[in-house]
Amino acid sequence: MSMALLNIKEISIKLIFTIWVLLLLIIPLTAQAKVRTVYVNDKKMEKIFLNMGKSTILRFREKPKKVVIGNQNYFQVEFIDSDITIQPQGIATTNMFAYCENNTYGFILNVSNSGKYDDLINVRWRPKTSFHFSQKRKPQKRIVTNKKISKDLKLEGIKIKIDKISYDEKRNFHIIDTFIENLDIKAFIIKNLRIALTRKKKDLEKKFIVFEKEVLKTKEKAKIRVFVRLKIKKGFTLKFSLNDKNVSTIISRRKL
Repeated sequence: MSMALLNIKEISIKLIFTIWVLLLLIIPLTAQAKVRTVYVNDKKMEKIFLNMGKSTILRFREKPKKVVIGNQNYFQVEFIDSDITIQPQGIATTNMFAYCENNTYGFILNVSNSGKYDDLINVRWRPKTSFHFSQKRKPQKRIVTNKKISKDLKLEGIKIKIDKISYDEKRNFHIIDTFIENLDIKAFIIKNLRIALTRKKKDLEKKFIVFEKEVLKTKEKAKIRVFVRLKIKKGFTLKFSLNDKNVSTIISRRKL
């Protein structure tokens, strides 16, 4: 009788130990929410991992003003102070741009049912090019200068208005603000409009383009922002191409 009780006790201990080991293996697989910090700049799109039925928070140091999502039908977005909450409504992958007071942040949204997702993301701005000085210097104030351009161009049913050029002295890049209007095309895909910055027929390096929308209906307008870092402040040609046709204008040095 005592031997039978001893065997039952040993079996119970082994069963409890097995269940405990299984729990240790299962728990890490089911709890995969993450809190992390990402660094975004004018040439980097950061991936955000979302999960159905879960909300993800993007926390900025500057207050977001507007969000543009490539496929708006699959995402619910809310603004809370300096946070943006995103809740997916379906399985999809698209891009998203968050317009803040000083910077525009780009993200790639990935939705899945795998259980892996971002719970909270601290978003930080980090320009791709950084400068180091051997001697300590006083922190520079951010100085942004704006110069009006006001040039109108037309191309294949599209009106292009080059509005202004801004220069961010601290980050050392120029921002070209351009507005386009669809005059008579039924549905114009903005990314079909190619934008080039050239000097002596050579493309300028270190440029990044942000489109406010993906598609424009007839009579609709949208904003395009071109970020460019110039090695030397000399004039260049701004060229727009569509369907093998193009128009261009020269941005003179005095506008930089």
